[in-house]
Amino acid sequence: MAPLGRDWFTATKGQATYCWRKSTREALATCAFFGGAVDASDWTGHSRCNLGGSNCGCVSIFVGERNLLTECDTPTRQRRRSAALAGFHGDVNATIAFCDDPSPLVCIAALRSLAKLHTDKVLVNESLLTSKLQCALGDNSAQVRIAALEIAAHYIEPPIWHLLDDLEPMVVEAAAWALGEREAANDEILTRLADTAHKHADPLVRESAVAALAAIGDPRGLPAILAATRDKTTIRRRGAIALAAFEGPEVTSAYQRLLKDRDRQVRDAARELMDSLDEPSKQRS
Repeated sequence: MAPLGRDWFTATKGQATYCWRKSTREALATCAFFGGAVDASDWTGHSRCNLGGSNCGCVSIFVGERNLLTECDTPTRQRRRSAALAGFHGDVNATIAFCDDPSPLVCIAALRSLAKLHTDKVLVNESLLTSKLQCALGDNSAQVRIAALEIAAHYIEPPIWHLLDDLEPMVVEAAAWALGEREAANDEILTRLADTAHKHADPLVRESAVAALAAIGDPRGLPAILAATRDKTTIRRRGAIALAAFEGPEVTSAYQRLLKDRDRQVRDAARELMDSLDEPSKQRS
């Protein structure tokens, strides 16, 4: 273990190099960050970080001329770390409090800790988790809304289909994905997903909606998927794959058309899926 600036230390264990502050003993960097093991002797210098002011006590670490780490222990970073650790320590009260933090990053860490406490240790009941997710889905930060959708995808509640109308395309994309992960949909959800797949201005959103309809596998979603096979190239590819969840003459006709598509990847996907459909009939004969 070699000293690295005031209260900072590094040590190499196996294929990982750790850097931590003596007062916290928390690992701040690992082999995955550096791209390989780094021995303490490889450190060529360090300098104070200017992000948190003159008293932040942070350093920038260099190997050769590469700046490998700038870690500024600001109050927000401290709260984010505390919110994440609360999920491992079973601190329900702290986790709930951090869910209302003004920083989106802290709030996201708290939401993930809350989900962990519900799943791993059953310290949080589903109604509380649902309530906090519902609040996060209406947060002003798109980051928080997306994080809430990633968690809500694994639960029946709260409702999330209304975020298909979000003004931020990344949120709409996440909402469509989450609805597909739930794999259960009523008429309203199927209609909204179909409209999103057909009408949304962002191609990534349309593609995500097509994938969600395929994951749900309800025949009422088939017309939107068939329409997607006539959209932009990336969406046609997604549509070709999505057709695998359905069968019938319309599906066969769409595959035959896609076999002549101008994009090779679309043609390959259609050919591969057509071959997979033919296999059972060959085996029966």
